[in-house]
Amino acid sequence: MYEIINNVPLEIKEYNGQRVITFKDIDIIHDRPEGTAHRNFQKNRARFIKGEDYFKVSADEIRLNNIMDISPKAHGEIILVTESGYMMLVKSFTDELAWSIQRQLFTTYFRKQKIDNSYDEDIIIRLNELEQKINELYVREERDFKQITEDIKAMTEDIKAMEEDIKAITEDIKDIRKDMVITSLEVVNTLIPCFGYINKKLKKLKEKLKNK
Repeated sequence: MYEIINNVPLEIKEYNGQRVITFKDIDIIHDRPEGTAHRNFQKNRARFIKGEDYFKVSADEIRLNNIMDISPKAHGEIILVTESGYMMLVKSFTDELAWSIQRQLFTTYFRKQKIDNSYDEDIIIRLNELEQKINELYVREERDFKQITEDIKAMTEDIKAMEEDIKAITEDIKDIRKDMVITSLEVVNTLIPCFGYINKKLKKLKEKLKNK
């Protein structure tokens, strides 16, 4: 990947969690003679802090971690300059172009990584929140499913009990109907003799009235 600085494609290089550049990058971007940045570094080397302003990285490590493209014949160590080291190196570059390039490097190259990292952190936070919500939803759905299963089981038992009650009621109705038939016959059998007795009494009463 590249960033365009001063119309020059600058290969993005990262080491130890931060973006870095080489002396050659600085010379090309600032349109300076080759070796200018390195001479400034050597001249003020005592002011640069290793591990903060620059790193010394072996060619093998650069190839292994794919930090940047280098020649297969390259050996030894290569100096990678950090943002703070770059600021110190270009202090002597005071022309208008140098100021413009410095601003481009700060905003487009070095600072952009910090912004991108903040976006990455925000994405990670949101992914964690989403994962938590999914887990909560899964637990709630599992709990709801369990409750629904229990409700269905209870309803099934209620329906079974209702069927038993309906069966019992049906049997009771049959018994009541039988009892009603028997009772009706008993009433009829009881009333017929009574009506006969009453009819005889009425006839005798009529005969006595005639004789008088």
